[in-house]
Amino acid sequence: MTSFDTNVLKPSGVVTATVTRADGSIAQVLKSNTFTLVGAERIAAAIASGSVITAGSIKSSSGGVRLYDFDSTTGFTGTAVVDSSVYRQGLGAFKIEAAPSGTQYVYDATTVSSTAVPSGSSLEVSLRLTTVSRVNKSASQLRVFSAGNSSSYYGITLADLETAAGVVFADATWTVCRAPITAFTISASAPSWSTTTGIGLSLVAGTAGTATAYIDNAFIVNGNLDTSSAATAVPAVYDSQSTTNTRATRVVTTSALWGINQAVGETFYVFGLYDTSSNLLAITGYGAGAGIYKEINSVLNVSWSLTTTA
Repeated sequence: MTSFDTNVLKPSGVVTATVTRADGSIAQVLKSNTFTLVGAERIAAAIASGSVITAGSIKSSSGGVRLYDFDSTTGFTGTAVVDSSVYRQGLGAFKIEAAPSGTQYVYDATTVSSTAVPSGSSLEVSLRLTTVSRVNKSASQLRVFSAGNSSSYYGITLADLETAAGVVFADATWTVCRAPITAFTISASAPSWSTTTGIGLSLVAGTAGTATAYIDNAFIVNGNLDTSSAATAVPAVYDSQSTTNTRATRVVTTSALWGINQAVGETFYVFGLYDTSSNLLAITGYGAGAGIYKEINSVLNVSWSLTTTA
């Protein structure tokens, strides 16, 4: 149970998010101020009404609907194999090859049940190009299908995906690409983001040799990643973990752990600290491109250190 003195006037604190690898080494650490104005007011109101606040959970906006995990080729059209040695998460990733000057189009328009994609969302996917110079990035397309129709889709070229996601593909390197759905400017047969049902990759090779691409973990990320605009609630798509609480004098520490497979997607963005009555006590967020990226077999620890000041 996390308790505060009744004469507390102002809370302050720091949130620390740490990604730890299986061997115990630290992969990433991010720290941020935890309190927006709304968050501080919510805590102040709780303090005014009683002497005890119990932190019950930490919620993370860590992804939305998973379009596909690329662990099985069942249902897909086109030639791909599941590579269990080169992948980002799960059991494997699709390995797709296109002959010189050729195209290999791998897709399934019904990989997920029909789902509505919230306005302002982004699509996040992991891609790995073995030799970038062999890929015709301006012709290759990532496609998202609508209403179970393989002829109805939104698309974005890999060249435009680099720009929209703010990344640059490098040889034999996994690149996590997060692009706003508004960046998908190619369309066919009047698709709708309200009936998203599948995904595909059309890989086009240049003349230099066989192009090889790997694709893994495609999912929708809630678009509201800004602390100020998310001040009254963690975005609707979230994962929740119960907290453990400790107290030393006026410093209260509340923390939660996520394993690699306990949260949707690859990236954590906005965190909210909640009491047992689902009241938001504090929130912290990270801007576009500054998320916390999971690694294979990693653990995410999110810890609030709250200091009360009389």
